[in-house]
Amino acid sequence: MSGMKDDGGMRLPHMGWNDVRPVGGNGLFRGLEEGARFYFLDSYYFAPGDQGQVVGVTDYYGEYASAVCAGNVVGVQFHPEKSHGWGIRLLKNFADPQITLVPSSGATGQAQIDADYFEG
Repeated sequence: MSGMKDDGGMRLPHMGWNDVRPVGGNGLFRGLEEGARFYFLDSYYFAPGDQGQVVGVTDYYGEYASAVCAGNVVGVQFHPEKSHGWGIRLLKNFADPQITLVPSSGATGQAQIDADYFEG
C-alpha cells in the first residue's frame, strides 16, 4: 500500500465519487465500461507488484490501481455497497459464476507492499 501524498492541492482523504476505467478485459466490470462512477473514501492505495493484476484504474492526482485480481482474489479500493446501481452491477458480476474474473493476461503471483506505507 502507498500513502497518497498531499502536494498542496490534493484533498485527503479521497472522498466522493470518481470514475473507474476497466483494464485487461476482466469480467468484473462487464456492463460498466462507460461512465460508471464509484464511491471512494481512502487515504491509501494498493500498489501491486504485478501490473497484470490491475483490472481497474482511477485518476486522483495521478492514476492508480483501484481494482485488482489475483487468482480467485479480487480487491477494490472503492465502496461498491455505497455506489448505487453501478455498485450493484459490480457485485452481481462478482457473484455470477458465468463471468470470468481472472485478468486476460493470466497474471498470477503475489503483490508487493510499498515501503512508503510504513513511513511516518
